[in-house]
Amino acid sequence: MRSESPAVTGNEPQVLRIRVTSQGFVPNQVTARAGRPLRLVFLREIEHTCASEVRLPGLRPGTVSLTLGQETPIDVPSVKPGSYVFSCPMNMVRGTLEVRQ
Repeated sequence: MRSESPAVTGNEPQVLRIRVTSQGFVPNQVTARAGRPLRLVFLREIEHTCASEVRLPGLRPGTVSLTLGQETPIDVPSVKPGSYVFSCPMNMVRGTLEVRQ
């Protein structure tokens, strides 16, 4: 399932919403524009999942805890073009962020 680049003006962050469900990350492929701030908003909808935390290698160090039933925003100041994988700490639940010019 894909999500296209959001329309953004000025220095407003691009906002991409990703749900954590029994199917994994939904959508599991998202697209953003390079050189602009980015806000990934994760909403964990399922209790029993290895995706109670998310890793974003290449975008930020470490892991971020995802609280059940609450939106968790993750801000990235500027994103370079490329493909970035986001995943649970065990790398079993995965998604991809494509950043384009």
